[in-house]
Amino acid sequence: MRLDTGKQGSGESFVGKGFTSWNKQDRLDMHVGGSASAHNLAMQKCKDLMKRGQHIDVVMHKRSDKAICDYRTRLLASIDCVRFLLCQGLSFRGHDESESSSNKGNFLKLLKFLANHNESIGNVILQNSSENLKLIAPNIQKDISNAAAQEVVSTTIKDIDGDYFAILIDESLDVSIKEQMAVAVRYVNKRGEIIELIFSIVHVSDTTALSLKGALDSLFSKYNLTMARVRGQGYDGASNMRVAKNHDEVASLFYLIEILTGVAGASCKCQDMLRDEQAKIIRKAMEEDTRWQSHYGVLLNLLILFPSIINVLDAICESGATSEHRVQAKDLLKKLQTFNFLFGVILIKNVLDQDIVNAMDLVRISKEKLQIMRNYEWDSLLEEVFSFCKEHDIPSIDMGDKFVQRGRSRRKAHHITNLHHYRVEWYYSVIDMQILELNNRFDEIKIELFRCVSCLSLSDRFAYFDKDKILQFAKFYPSEFSEVEIKALNRQLDNYIIDMRREDGEFLKLNRISELAQMLVRTKKDIVYKWVYLLVKLSLILPVATSTVERAFSTMNIIKN
Repeated sequence: MRLDTGKQGSGESFVGKGFTSWNKQDRLDMHVGGSASAHNLAMQKCKDLMKRGQHIDVVMHKRSDKAICDYRTRLLASIDCVRFLLCQGLSFRGHDESESSSNKGNFLKLLKFLANHNESIGNVILQNSSENLKLIAPNIQKDISNAAAQEVVSTTIKDIDGDYFAILIDESLDVSIKEQMAVAVRYVNKRGEIIELIFSIVHVSDTTALSLKGALDSLFSKYNLTMARVRGQGYDGASNMRVAKNHDEVASLFYLIEILTGVAGASCKCQDMLRDEQAKIIRKAMEEDTRWQSHYGVLLNLLILFPSIINVLDAICESGATSEHRVQAKDLLKKLQTFNFLFGVILIKNVLDQDIVNAMDLVRISKEKLQIMRNYEWDSLLEEVFSFCKEHDIPSIDMGDKFVQRGRSRRKAHHITNLHHYRVEWYYSVIDMQILELNNRFDEIKIELFRCVSCLSLSDRFAYFDKDKILQFAKFYPSEFSEVEIKALNRQLDNYIIDMRREDGEFLKLNRISELAQMLVRTKKDIVYKWVYLLVKLSLILPVATSTVERAFSTMNIIKN
């Protein structure tokens, strides 16, 4: 075959100058030519190019099967350590990870523990691997952590599968003093089980409602979620304290308690004098962060252990580790042993005692009790404060005397009595703010919603079943229940309650609505009672437990960036 090919057969028509004789199909095969034709040579070069193993960069960095196996073992060991630390909510890095350090942090210590107990892993990691291929760098740890987080999110979205879910967002500071927003989701999976977990932690510039909403919208957009599938109201119990802490005096009170916690905590770590049992009790009561779930407990323990706390502060004043601790302890002693401080502690303790977080159906009663407290219990509160002051030798005040405003010049101070300050500016103000918060968060419609949910209860052979209230419950969700579907639900409920109360049935053995959902799925009755099951799901995703978010916040002190 001629090598000098041009426009003749086997020439460069397909690979260079182009083919023009499309009206003569017999010439196509002619131009394809034999094995040495320009077309087939170009095809062979294309096939060679598509073989990744023949690329120069691959050949230059080619590794043996043993090297690949060792790398995989090294990577899996790092992944296992990261997964363990993530599951336990532990920090990864230590303050000193140098070779001479006795404690290099949880990640390296766990990896070393793994190497000591598994010879095949120990032979290829840490000192037995090359310096630039240990897979222990902070960036590697972050990459593996991010990959694990993405897998959790991906699995969660797949599990939700376009169904309804509830969310709760809240914010906290990490160790870098950056605002982080934690997002928890709650949904019912295909087996009827309630799943509740942290979905993501997002950095936000500030904690205004607009900023949090914007961050949430961005998060939903990133994972192709829609607000149209969000259902229910997750009441964040922080609101139980948030409004009250907007009161300047209350904010000042808790600021002082936080300082007290820091001083007592530091001393417990550094001084042998605080290692007796009483100091341990104090520290255990006060070392928890003062977020909403522990406010009431902190105040209650502070009152119970007040004499012991004073003794501890006295000891710190005498033999504190640093002059700063001694000065702080002296300042705390001065402020704690005042009528103003104790009045605030007892008032807020009594207000927080009106528990609304764990008793949604008692919201109305809580509001009524707060109103009764406002109207009739001022004298009893004052008597309690005076009694406490007398018991602990703390000077009381005369309510008829002129009130001395702290933090202001005497010229600009308001001329009011102690009675007006403590009764109007403290007592009435704090209680009114709490009542207003309850009214805003739980209006009559929301309270009625929770009453309707209670009609699905399994207690006492479905004794709380009320068909009319369940239908009313469905009407709260017009997007899910049209008029036609309400009628279908009406018919289903008659058969449903007869089926549930059958003596030979399994449903009478159940105790909780969550068990009911699982049993309906297991017996395929979620299909038979389609609309009833939808209501059961909606009732289950209504309460988002704030403890999930608080568990995330408990690890904020080990999160950075």
